[in-house]
Amino acid sequence: LDRIVRPGDRRLCCSLSPDALPLRNLDPIRSPTHLVIGPEGALSPDEERTLVDGGFELLSLGDLRLRSETAAIAAI
Repeated sequence: LDRIVRPGDRRLCCSLSPDALPLRNLDPIRSPTHLVIGPEGALSPDEERTLVDGGFELLSLGDLRLRSETAAIAAI
């Protein structure tokens, strides 16, 4: 991941966590952005923690659990 993500790049991870930033509250993106979308069953808490420790922000696409291909479209 360190070979792909450069300092200053935005890192977002779609999450069902109640602590995740709602998409509507996200500041406009002005830098390269890396988006992680987990499987339809959601990422495990350990996987999310690893991403957050790596500088990713948790991003909420809403209360509904979306299919992974739908989540990708909604996040863009």
